[in-house]
Amino acid sequence: MRLSFRHQKKKYAGFTFMELIMVIAIIGILSTISITSLSPIRKSANINTSADELVSAIDLAKEYSLQGRMPSGLTSICGYGFEFFPDATTYRIFYIYDNTAVTDPTYCKVQAKFQKTAVVTQTLKTGVSLSSPAIGSSTIYFSIPRADISSAIDYKITGSSLTRTISVNAAGLIQSYNK
Repeated sequence: MRLSFRHQKKKYAGFTFMELIMVIAIIGILSTISITSLSPIRKSANINTSADELVSAIDLAKEYSLQGRMPSGLTSICGYGFEFFPDATTYRIFYIYDNTAVTDPTYCKVQAKFQKTAVVTQTLKTGVSLSSPAIGSSTIYFSIPRADISSAIDYKITGSSLTRTISVNAAGLIQSYNK
């Protein structure tokens, strides 16, 4: 019995270099398409998150007033408020007090020279800013103990081509909607 040894070609399993390059190119193209299609979703999420955060911040100022929350070291404050800074992206919750520590609620309403002290300061998400009302008229105030609101107001925030409105009515109801 004779064995014949012939040179047999070995078959290698795997992919050629060109096949690998093609797969990497296809993955790159698909990644680019998916990333660019997610950009509007990210912008929409930023404005929606900012609107939700504004509603929560305004509601927190209202709740502090309803609770009659007193900062340490003070015996009397007039109430809590919410306002935007001149950069139109930073806002704060503050409390209002007068150094004379007057407890008469009507005094708080007519007193023009009160002091504001920040409780919380936050910034809107990237690319989102206040478009209306004007910065000087963006302050609202909730008096202690019933959280009576100083005035109804609509905040409009914009980002990209999207706009959200946060409305605070005369009864203190806070709503957010697209517009």
